Amino acid sequence: MILFAVFFSNLLGLFTKRIQYLIALLSTTYFIWIASSLQPFLSFDTNVYQETYSFPVSSKVYEVGYLWLSNFFYQNNYSYEQFRLITFIVAYLVFFVAVIRLTKQVSLFMMLYLFFPFLNDVSNVRNTFMIFIVFLASTFMVKKRNIPIAVGLILLSTTMQTTGYLYLLSVPLIMLPLKKLIKFSQILLVLAGVVFFMILVAGHSSLITNALVFALSHSTRGNIDQMVGAFSGGTLKVRAVGIFLAYLFEMLVFYRYILKYGYSDQIESKIKIMFVFLVIGMLGVPAVAWNLAFERILRNTFIFFIGAVSLVLSEKLPDVGLDTHRKNMQMMMFLVALLIIVEMASQGYFSMSSGNRGFYVPYMLHWK
Repeated sequence: MILFAVFFSNLLGLFTKRIQYLIALLSTTYFIWIASSLQPFLSFDTNVYQETYSFPVSSKVYEVGYLWLSNFFYQNNYSYEQFRLITFIVAYLVFFVAVIRLTKQVSLFMMLYLFFPFLNDVSNVRNTFMIFIVFLASTFMVKKRNIPIAVGLILLSTTMQTTGYLYLLSVPLIMLPLKKLIKFSQILLVLAGVVFFMILVAGHSSLITNALVFALSHSTRGNIDQMVGAFSGGTLKVRAVGIFLAYLFEMLVFYRYILKYGYSDQIESKIKIMFVFLVIGMLGVPAVAWNLAFERILRNTFIFFIGAVSLVLSEKLPDVGLDTHRKNMQMMMFLVALLIIVEMASQGYFSMSSGNRGFYVPYMLHWK
């Protein structure tokens, strides 16, 4: 199967540095193929996007950038399938450039991404376009003189999905010293967790409702009533808890194994930037307790997480013994593998009943 060929090729790339960029490019080609060949019945988003492909920009059903793009292709007689292929080629090339700008451990990044959140990204079109542009923007933040480029890219991403505005918070956050940023994030994580469980237990207060309606009214995304719907189903609450716990696990691994050691200045700067984007994800914790539509805010952090993991393994760590370093890295990779399983479980990858992602995975990967 091609999936396993891609996995083992990237595994080989870990030990054969000379060809890992070629392997990564071939992996990107595989991602494009899966994304562009996704059938409408395999994804609610894909079905909706195909049905709305002919909508003009004036319909305002989506953000203006996506509507302008789709309308341009529609007016020039491209089929939806052709539009999807071309746009995903561009999106994944942006993704590829971001990865090679970020880390030397390109094969490791691709290998981890292959398991999660790859299949989510090929399903959620606008969010994927947005987060890939933001990911590229993050790689420009290493040098302060390039921050205006990063801001410009983030603003561009908001034309695909307005969630991109959240990532403008990265600019003030990267100005904080790392120690203060860690302390601030820990306080924010506790507060976000408390609010998360208050919403689950106490239900939706009018204050929260008004705040969400206000936020959503400034988005060009469809029907507010559908987005701010009742969230009383027990199954949905269990899924929300699972998504939150997966994110919490992600943050704990970051605190314990990624932020623990000193690095070279360049690597430390990049890890700090990846951490900033994980911290921004905390804003999605209370939101996902309200409505699972906001789970993408937490899921989006995982690209930055595996970016940081690949950075940690891109150089030898100073001030620790070789045996200690090896043991720490082995434990970190074990926890990363476990975290991927937890993330996949929270997204329904292991549930084979109709309507859950696990049911559609064999079709998405062309196994059936």
